[in-house]
Amino acid sequence: MTAAAEIEAAAARPDPIAIFIARAQARAILWACGELDLHAAVDQLQADAERSGLIAELGQDGVQRLLADAFAPHCDVLASSEDQNEEISAAEPVAGDDTFAAVCRAADEKQWRQPRDERLDRLRALLADDVGLDRAWRELNTRAPGDVPTATLEAAEYLMREKDPARMRAWLAQHTAPERAAILQHLERRKGTRAK
Repeated sequence: MTAAAEIEAAAARPDPIAIFIARAQARAILWACGELDLHAAVDQLQADAERSGLIAELGQDGVQRLLADAFAPHCDVLASSEDQNEEISAAEPVAGDDTFAAVCRAADEKQWRQPRDERLDRLRALLADDVGLDRAWRELNTRAPGDVPTATLEAAEYLMREKDPARMRAWLAQHTAPERAAILQHLERRKGTRAK
């Protein structure tokens, strides 16, 4: 191939950055319409940026800036740093860092501040490789004294929202003392997490 043909071929190739921006905008539209999950859309674009060499060329922050620019018109949280809601912006981002990574860090920080759910920890422990099906079934279907079904706890939350003390007392009277203690403890924990 002659030098002129090589130059012409190089000029005919589309710009990888323009292609990435177009793909990011298309995935942002699909995400906004509910056709794609946000993580799936961003993960695929991240893989594309790595494969095409954009991360080496622009750096990770540059790629994230392109992603944020593509998704911003479809997402109030990314629209501008002034428009971020209080829950997301509670974590302090790095000065001048309005990239997609900063929003992710803020969301992670919010999640880390949430209290641990012992029930979920117990269920995750049952997913371990060394736990057999019979043991998991037995532990899920055998309740300790005071262990209350989720439906009962949800009913208690509903009755609390109704703000009818007489109805709540009558309903609690139908349960054993350990169950009442567990229900009241659950309601106190829920009240504590809502106050934060």
